Amino acid sequence: MYLNNLQSTVFSLILILFIGFAACEKTSRVELLEKDYEGVFYLQHSSYNYTPSPFVLKIKEGKYTFIPGQNSPMRGGSGSFTVEGNQAIFRDENYWTADFDWNFIFNGTFEISSDTKYLVLTKKVNENSSYIYKLEK
Repeated sequence: MYLNNLQSTVFSLILILFIGFAACEKTSRVELLEKDYEGVFYLQHSSYNYTPSPFVLKIKEGKYTFIPGQNSPMRGGSGSFTVEGNQAIFRDENYWTADFDWNFIFNGTFEISSDTKYLVLTKKVNENSSYIYKLEK
């Protein structure tokens, strides 16, 4: 039996949609476990060279504490956080003076990526720079 043109077209469209959906990348949710993460902070900037600095990120019961290493431009920070898909939203709950760049407070929305050894939190500051926090799992 031969299919007429309309049936062939409909069948082809359904087949293409099925293949398209099957080929879509499945995103897995990345979670921040309750633990003390040690990591390294990197500043990615198109015209600025920065020496990476160590830090500790403590996660417990929906709360966090960020402890920068010595000589780090980063400030500490603590508060609550949530994970939504592949984003972590940290809400710092401290009072700060206005005498430094507030981008250096561990606060805001971060993209989460992961490989076998690291969790990586990336905060895009502007078109030319990102803050990258590489956490050992």
